Amino acid sequence: MGSLCAIDVPLHYPTARRDESVVDDYHGVKDSLDGKAEVLLDPNTLSEDGTVSLNASAVSEDAKYLAYALSTSGSDWATIKVMRVEDKTVEPETISWVKFSVISWTHDHKGFFYSRYPAPKEGKDVDAGTETNVNLYHELYYHFVGTDQSEDILCWKDPENPKSLFEADVTEDGKYILLYVEEGCDPVNKFYYCDMSALLNGLEGLRGKDDLLPVIKVIDKFDAQYRVIANDDTVFTLLTNKDAPKYKLARVDLKEPTVWTDVLPESGKDVLESASAVNGTQMIVSYLSDVKYIVQIRDLKSGNLLHQLPIDIGSVHRFSARREDSTVFFGFTSFLTPGIIYQCNLDNEIPDLKVFREITVPGFERSEFHVDQVFIPSKDGTKIPMFVMARKNIPLNGSHPCLLYGYGGFNVSITPSFSVSRSVLIRHLGAVYCIANIRGGGEYGEEWHKAGSLSKKQNCFDDFISAAEYLVSAGYTQPSKLCIEGGSNGGLLVGACINKVLEDPDSEETKEFVQKQVELTQSVLKECDTRGKLGEKITKLFDHPRYDAPRKRGNKYFYFHNTGLQPQSVLYVQDSLDGKAEVLLDPNTLSEDGTVSLNASAVSEDAKYLAYALSTSGSDWATIKVMRVEDKTVEPETISWVKFSVISWTHDHKGFFYSRYPAPKEGKDVDAGTETNVNLYHELYYHFVGTDQSEDILCWKDPENPKSLFEADVTEDGKYILLYVEEGCDPVNKFYYCDMSALLNGLEGLRGKNDLLPVIKVIDKFDAQYRVIANDDTVFTLLTNKDAPKYKLARVDLKEPTVWTDVLPESGKDVLESASAVNGTQMIVSYLSDVKYIVQIRDLKSGNLLHQLPIDIGSVHRFSARREDSTVFFGFTSFLTPGIIYQCNLDNEIPDLKVFREITVPGFERSEFHVDQVFIPSKDGTKIPMFVMARKNIPLNGSHPCLLYGYGGFNVSITPSFSVSRSVLIRHLGAVYCIANIRGGGEYGEEWHKAGSLSKKQNCFDDFISAAEYLVSAGYTQPSKLCIEGGSNGGLLVGACINKRPDLFGCALAHVGVMDMLRFHKFTIGHAWTSDFGCSDKDEEFHWLIEYSPLHNVSRPWEQHATQPHQYPSTMLLTADHDDRVVPLHSLKFLATLQYVLSTSLENSPQTNPIIGRIECKAGHGAGRPTQKMIDEAADRYSFMAKMLGASWIE
Repeated sequence: MGSLCAIDVPLHYPTARRDESVVDDYHGVKDSLDGKAEVLLDPNTLSEDGTVSLNASAVSEDAKYLAYALSTSGSDWATIKVMRVEDKTVEPETISWVKFSVISWTHDHKGFFYSRYPAPKEGKDVDAGTETNVNLYHELYYHFVGTDQSEDILCWKDPENPKSLFEADVTEDGKYILLYVEEGCDPVNKFYYCDMSALLNGLEGLRGKDDLLPVIKVIDKFDAQYRVIANDDTVFTLLTNKDAPKYKLARVDLKEPTVWTDVLPESGKDVLESASAVNGTQMIVSYLSDVKYIVQIRDLKSGNLLHQLPIDIGSVHRFSARREDSTVFFGFTSFLTPGIIYQCNLDNEIPDLKVFREITVPGFERSEFHVDQVFIPSKDGTKIPMFVMARKNIPLNGSHPCLLYGYGGFNVSITPSFSVSRSVLIRHLGAVYCIANIRGGGEYGEEWHKAGSLSKKQNCFDDFISAAEYLVSAGYTQPSKLCIEGGSNGGLLVGACINKVLEDPDSEETKEFVQKQVELTQSVLKECDTRGKLGEKITKLFDHPRYDAPRKRGNKYFYFHNTGLQPQSVLYVQDSLDGKAEVLLDPNTLSEDGTVSLNASAVSEDAKYLAYALSTSGSDWATIKVMRVEDKTVEPETISWVKFSVISWTHDHKGFFYSRYPAPKEGKDVDAGTETNVNLYHELYYHFVGTDQSEDILCWKDPENPKSLFEADVTEDGKYILLYVEEGCDPVNKFYYCDMSALLNGLEGLRGKNDLLPVIKVIDKFDAQYRVIANDDTVFTLLTNKDAPKYKLARVDLKEPTVWTDVLPESGKDVLESASAVNGTQMIVSYLSDVKYIVQIRDLKSGNLLHQLPIDIGSVHRFSARREDSTVFFGFTSFLTPGIIYQCNLDNEIPDLKVFREITVPGFERSEFHVDQVFIPSKDGTKIPMFVMARKNIPLNGSHPCLLYGYGGFNVSITPSFSVSRSVLIRHLGAVYCIANIRGGGEYGEEWHKAGSLSKKQNCFDDFISAAEYLVSAGYTQPSKLCIEGGSNGGLLVGACINKRPDLFGCALAHVGVMDMLRFHKFTIGHAWTSDFGCSDKDEEFHWLIEYSPLHNVSRPWEQHATQPHQYPSTMLLTADHDDRVVPLHSLKFLATLQYVLSTSLENSPQTNPIIGRIECKAGHGAGRPTQKMIDEAADRYSFMAKMLGASWIE
């Protein structure tokens, strides 16, 4: 650590910047430049290991005092002390909790300005630098030398803008206090000033008052950067980028603050980096020209060029002079120049530039090296400068190890500088060292910066990858010998680029990575001794008949049935409920391995046709076919590229509506489901049975809103086409309709025309959700959350579309989940009450309660009835009930509810189990419901393996349901199984959902962690025996929680998780999730996402908490090759990052818990997965869990 020597008079301090071990900071003050130097402050004496460093320092104008800020262990936090220069006595005061601060003395030498944050609350033990709390409420203070910090004067704060940062400076004439206000890292600031003469009793006059500095606000908006370089009384000269992305000098008289004139206009090519007033009427300025510095002497008043200083190609820094000085010192360095301190004398007309000190490195021979600058085209053609340093005359045969460095952010320019370690790499390892000056930096001004930030951040990665490709193509290196490096924002760059290759499912690197992961995972699973028993037991219990509720069309009934271990359920048809059932469609005959599944189906009103959508390998893509029900003949047409679609028949039975995306361009070979392209330009079509898809009628599109999704439905009376428009995953939609009678020649009348459906737009904004449940001609009843976060039923006459009345008002506590018109004048509705279902019969017209059906605690699903039907079927399940199909007859006054079919699981004894629901306080006190299922009467001694499941997003409610695999875990592994109904879901309506989305997403993680902590404190388990699990958004939940609290879990299972929160919107349907997450293209939302994005928050726990070393829990990430919802790249990139950061980048890593990935082939996000694949996956993940938690098999 460099020492501060008594060679530092104010205004004269030759400096060399600290660059690795070449030279440490020396602040020169002495009576003359050739006077004796004395050590003034040696930070090396302040700690045994050299981890206390000088963060900032400032000498008072009379050179009597030195104020210096010390940081420990590299933290940004600092403590300011004051020393008397004459005798090196340290004053007794200590100024704490200083951060992002300069030190600026007033010219009366009484004290200085500094900036700080509020101290932590009393009683809170903080190891400064290890905490992760958000830094808010910066404040500006003035400290009087010799007084306690408690007496410091608060000069500025802005509690209404808690992210603001404040910096004070005192002008060289001592007359003005300058206050700069910043809020982010953009080169913009507000600019205020205070006339010292306006303070009647000086700064002491503010003591004991609540008044802040009486500033004048010259610039009170964040429109540009403003930095004062000189003033003549009220006439100020400033360096600014106002209307000058490459910066300029401008002048303003504070008496006329709206009148600004340019002194030194913006250059057409070079960036004005700095300007300092010197020698009374001159200034020394530096420009950056193609990442190389130019230094000039200019006239301060006119800006005219006087002289250009003859410096080599390289970088200058630390201009040391005040306006009164005729001698200027500045530092210089380059790739081949360790360091020069120049002394420039301006007494004569021609500047006298000479070397004041030169830094030499023994053993370094610059003649051995060569530096070149090349300009390489990026992906979009932009030329990117890159420096290449190597030994002279190397052959370009691709044989050299190569280190490529980049940063690309926050307007920071990476310019030539010397490095001992880099010279060693080149000299002794034969390496090539390169710096790519990618966009996002400041090398070409603010336009270059903006071209690599926010929505254009991708340019940084493209530039860096193009630089790497150039180094390979030019023969400097080859991929296996190329290393990339970056820190901070450059660390993000490296992480993005090493993972970027995994975004291409067809790249050789991805295939090789996947193959290695498969081999690793299989090697781990072979050691999981319960794997075989789990597979056997789950298979045995899975082998039971399963049914869903029958649905009636025409005079026929249709239902799905699985005999037990069939890959896919089979669709049956029968003429009556007790009639003979026949197989109508068996998906198991459509593929040998059961990976073709039924995605959707719809029977025409007369039960003549079945339209059915088939998906392959679990993809969201589907192909629609049409079958004649009577003879099971399949019509010849095939409807392709269907996605996110329902099938809705018109009542004339001629055809149906469906939704699709445009087909890929001709000649493009696509394995549907493995591509990652963004899904845009959804369209609604109508298909006539017996015709080719090319003849289908385009009914709706909206190219101006390419993210919109369309769904058509036909009312039960057949009179109206309902069009629902969605854009994200929020429960909101637009609602249009088309009166079929308005189509003079029916839908056929649209054939050959460019006209879309002539719809009436009832609701044309995304303000709420609207779903029609019934209509009587133009009077429509809808389920909506308009001004009702727990939902209600409302009615509107389409003849008066602005007049809405409530039919069934919002409940105060329970969430209205569904409503279906039945039995002519009635409706069956379901509520969710503390995550348990209630089913009621109500009057359709008035909404009045008629009957509540007597069902057990659990979940209901799939109400099957039309308005004309007096019999309703619906499904029921719970943690201890495999399944019941209820039949409810409404012919009589009292509903007749009976069991139509009951699903039983041989070998499952519900009497062995117990389910409880608890309500646990989250971090902010909110009560979170959680179900806990275990064997009866277990001792609460912390000995049990425990599986905690969560989701928490997209308004999805996780309600009680039966699971074969979970029952096996509890019965044979002695596990406790829990579901935490955390915020973000729909369990308590839209307010509960919003409390866990967007800027409040952190609540989800806090809730889940609180649930885990409860399970430990209540004695169910202990951290080493606790496993967490979640899928999709729940996979994100698991990823975020293991990053935040790796010490709390022994195992983690993350299925198909959204792991890259900065880029999820760039793949398939990811853009729809911005309604829940936000979007990194927006500055504020970027900051939400970067805080918890699993991919970007992997860290080594043992480095964060050295006194309590932890490692990540044993982790399995599960994904599938045809998951085109949450594409596999999320899991693959997170897996690569976890393995690299925690294990492969270290020789002796403390991370001994395995981090593995299970990558399923011919499967997708989960839907349509064959039975055997589900069994195999359950056996794999839960045997892994059992092994990692130390759970033993119980017969």
